[in-house]
Amino acid sequence: RNLRHGVTCIETPFSVGTEVLKEAVFAAIFREYSAVIIGAKESEIFAEADPSRLARILSKNEEYLAGDKLFTPEEILVDTVIASKKDSSNGDAAMSGDANADDADRRNTLWGIFYTCLFLMMLQATVSDEQNARRGLLGALPPREARVYRISSEITGILVPAVSGLIFLTTLGMCELILREGLHLFLFVVYACIWIELIGRRLMRQDLGSKLVAFLAAHLLLLPILTDLSSIVPAVRFLRYILPASVYLL
Repeated sequence: RNLRHGVTCIETPFSVGTEVLKEAVFAAIFREYSAVIIGAKESEIFAEADPSRLARILSKNEEYLAGDKLFTPEEILVDTVIASKKDSSNGDAAMSGDANADDADRRNTLWGIFYTCLFLMMLQATVSDEQNARRGLLGALPPREARVYRISSEITGILVPAVSGLIFLTTLGMCELILREGLHLFLFVVYACIWIELIGRRLMRQDLGSKLVAFLAAHLLLLPILTDLSSIVPAVRFLRYILPASVYLL
């Protein structure tokens, strides 16, 4: 390297003198070359050339170099003015869009929890019916009447929680249309009863506790309760309808 007017510094970890020396050297270099730096960067900062503006900047630079003041930016508070009504409407639309998205997420979470709890309660009633069947309590009934008894016990077991939850969510403002939510509840009961008769009873004959936990985990993963995985895995949007609790998304 062809270095002229260089400074050789021996550094030791037991002293901070080297760092102080670096700052002193940089300050001295900046003092000598500040006008050159300003002249080179002025055209990049401002779109239009203005010799008088450059002269004012250099004069201010000399004032700071000669005095004992520290450079500080001057802040001027101005009122924002919307350029047009279109910009205002776009801003309002963006804010309302964010608010609507938050309300939809909250609604999906609460309704998802509501229907998940109802479905788990129906599965629990199914477990009780299977235990009664093992004890022979349903053996005296004909198969058709025994099936009607099982389905009625599942429905009556969730009747009070379903009505109470529907009223509670309505008071929270989570119900857009009471007839729509009532139809969702009716479809859920029908779908859940069919699902339990065809699939649930066979699954709930053994390992009851672990299977209830597995059903809960499936609802939390497939339904948009904690998070909507369909934005990451699009197939989740279709797989979630395997669960009866997904009817509220229709």
